[in-house]
Amino acid sequence: MSVQPTPPPAHSLHVELHRWLAARQREAFVGSDLAVISRTCELRADVAVALDANPRPRSCWIEAVEGRALDVVFLFVTGERLRALTNAARHVERGAAEAFVFDARANSAWGFRRDDRRVDAIPLTTMGALRSRVLGADVVTRAGRLHLAPVATNELYDVPDRIDRVLARIERQRARAAS
Repeated sequence: MSVQPTPPPAHSLHVELHRWLAARQREAFVGSDLAVISRTCELRADVAVALDANPRPRSCWIEAVEGRALDVVFLFVTGERLRALTNAARHVERGAAEAFVFDARANSAWGFRRDDRRVDAIPLTTMGALRSRVLGADVVTRAGRLHLAPVATNELYDVPDRIDRVLARIERQRARAAS
């Protein structure tokens, strides 16, 4: 019996994105190891998504030919984390709506999005996920991989913590009222 090698995180994410978008009946281009060429520079994307785009295979995304930027870019840390974070911010500066960086060794992820012509970090949800507005999903790290989770599912995991906080606040208010 032979053991199948574990696919790299970029391949797993590529497959998961295809499934995620197909389940939502969204036509999209999902590419891996892609050159992204704009008027001013060339960047690389480990995995990239362009919603409502022709899903035909491409080896590069040329913004002048496609008529627009990518919607979401994923970069995987293979060397220096700062370089990957800088490149993710550059993707957003040049038109991508969101960019995510994943460091498998640290099992950590960071995200950036464009808001009002500036690049902002995407804050972590209470469950430690990064919410993608473009994909309508939470980007979560688990077992050295990036995964997509429905937003509602992650919110349900948070319900017991919210209930505990509300009950603690009620107890404090009762204690103040009694004194």
